[in-house]
Amino acid sequence: MNLLSMVLLLLLQAVPVAHYRHSGRWALPDSMATPGAIETSDTAIICHRTTKALRHVTAAMHHAVFAEYGIPWSAHARYEDDHLISLELGGRNDNANRWPQPYPSAYSKDSVENWAHRQVCRGGLSLPYVQLQLVRDWTVLYHRMKGRP
Repeated sequence: MNLLSMVLLLLLQAVPVAHYRHSGRWALPDSMATPGAIETSDTAIICHRTTKALRHVTAAMHHAVFAEYGIPWSAHARYEDDHLISLELGGRNDNANRWPQPYPSAYSKDSVENWAHRQVCRGGLSLPYVQLQLVRDWTVLYHRMKGRP
């Protein structure tokens, strides 16, 4: 083993791999690796802007998030590189707010985010409440969306 290989091995061992939490059938992000990050809590802004211009994620950002969770890039197609607090709900577009969310639960979270955005903009839910629930456990909003306590 050459010196470079030994150094890389030591570095990889020194960096702890993020671990998923779980809520029933859904994976939740590691709250230390993905604490969430808010760009805005202003309802007027999130209800009247498009997020298309905010969505630029570099290849290096994608690779870093997957590496943080110990997922080889060759397996990335089984995950959505997801914003914990979605951009449409005021989340920031950086790695503190992104995680590799396994499919198929990513589809459920996407539907929650769309529903929550409509609720916030109609005045049915407060934006800070939604942002906090996305960070703590987004499945709480899923159950609320489905009409379950």
